[in-house]
Amino acid sequence: MAQMTKDEVLTAVRANQTLKGRDLRGIKLQGENLQGAVLERCDLSDARLEEIKLDGASLVGCTFRNTVLEGASLQESLIKGSVLENCDLSDCVLVEATLSNIDLQKCLFRDADLYSAFLTEVHASLCDFTGANLERAMLAACTLLLCHMDDCNAGSLQAPKTDFSGSSLTGAHFDRSVLLGANFSLAKLGGASLRGCPMNKANFFSSDLSATQFTKSNMEECHLESVQAEGAEMDGVNLRRAYLVEGNFTGVNFDGSHMVDAVTDDAIFEGASFVGAER
Repeated sequence: MAQMTKDEVLTAVRANQTLKGRDLRGIKLQGENLQGAVLERCDLSDARLEEIKLDGASLVGCTFRNTVLEGASLQESLIKGSVLENCDLSDCVLVEATLSNIDLQKCLFRDADLYSAFLTEVHASLCDFTGANLERAMLAACTLLLCHMDDCNAGSLQAPKTDFSGSSLTGAHFDRSVLLGANFSLAKLGGASLRGCPMNKANFFSSDLSATQFTKSNMEECHLESVQAEGAEMDGVNLRRAYLVEGNFTGVNFDGSHMVDAVTDDAIFEGASFVGAER
């Protein structure tokens, strides 16, 4: 099917027509208003969509490769069954958007706003969420492998069993987030804040937890083998039946923590504080 022009796209959207299987490669729609647009199986590779308004849009089965969406607004939009590779979504507004069955590869979400967004079966690798807002977002059956999430705000995030393996989350804020069974193996969380988080059975194998704050989190049965946790704050943390084997907990504050039946073989606790801890 022949490529559509900018005017043809705008006319179709304003007439509430669904665009199906259309070739939109390289189209330039910067700053245009396409609110409520419905696109199915369209190819938007190499498209320029900076500052575009796609609030309430439905983008199903579409292809985005090398697409620029910097500063775009996609509030309450639906992106489903689509592929996004090498796309720039920096500063995008995805508040309360739904992303379902999405494959994200090497995409930029720097400083994007995903407040209360719902992500299900989103598989991201080598993506950059630095400084993004994920507060109150919900992640279900998601993987974020080798991603950058440094300094992001993910307070009250709902992300049980989410896989963050190998990702960098330095300085990130995850306070009061639900992280039950989440996988942070080989991740970098130096200086991150995960206070008051339910994260029973989460996996932190060989991760960098230096100066990370876990105050009053529930880490029962968590795997903390071979972690580097120098200077971390674990006061008031529930570490019952947790695995701390061969971990480096030098200078860690365990005051008021609960460590009954924790496995600590070959762990290093030099200079750690255990005032009022149950061991």
